[in-house]
Amino acid sequence: MAADELLNVLFYVPTKKDLLANGLMFLCAAVLAAVFHYFPVDPATLGALVRDPASSLHQNLLALAIGGIVNYAIIFFAIDKFFLNSKESASAALGTTVLICMLYAVVWGGSHLHDRPWTMVLAWLHARDVRPFVVALRAGSILACLSSVPLKAWTFLGNQEFLDFSALRKAAPEWKNLVKKIEDIPHTGVPLTAAEGDRMNALLAAMLAALAGIGRRQPVARRDSPQLEGALRNFQAWFAHEAVPSAANINGLGAGIREDVRTIRQLS
Repeated sequence: MAADELLNVLFYVPTKKDLLANGLMFLCAAVLAAVFHYFPVDPATLGALVRDPASSLHQNLLALAIGGIVNYAIIFFAIDKFFLNSKESASAALGTTVLICMLYAVVWGGSHLHDRPWTMVLAWLHARDVRPFVVALRAGSILACLSSVPLKAWTFLGNQEFLDFSALRKAAPEWKNLVKKIEDIPHTGVPLTAAEGDRMNALLAAMLAALAGIGRRQPVARRDSPQLEGALRNFQAWFAHEAVPSAANINGLGAGIREDVRTIRQLS
């Protein structure tokens, strides 16, 4: 597995343009906060939500979990369309969420923990006093949720260069349902209708068109696209051969096409 593919397993890989644009947005937001004291929410509410000295460890962990879940949802739904399946996008969103929350936590900790420098790192490495570390992570996750930066950064329209697989993702569930029906024909005795045969051909055409689209691809999508396209073309040829004179002629999945079906199910 190539280095960029390995990185893409746990992180969304933006283009250089996206990195530059998001970096500038972050810098501008930091200047607005430091110079003009601008915050996206009421500072009084933000202060109590980000850090409450009276909160117990369990309350801090709960706030951290809530912030992490919200950040994950924001990032997942922003990047999902750039992957061939939800399994890949869910994995990439997880690492990206952790990274963003940790970055905010480090920035917040560096600004507010003057009396105990490096306490977060020491707490993590030596596992002695975990409370400052948890408090900083709570602050980071909440700030990442409420700040306008992540909301803009990960839904930023600068990533128009990436290929959108939405058409493929929409067609895949219906394709799987029809294949399941074909697979069950030997047991149910219920053949495909003419309308279902036409629908299968339309779905295959839409999925192949999505894979043939122009645009940059996430490394894992770039790696898996040729394999998925080859399996779809094999299935398309098999279906055209078996559906003669009509789709009702198909009486199940042949042994020769089962491997391609498994590939399509796994990658789409």
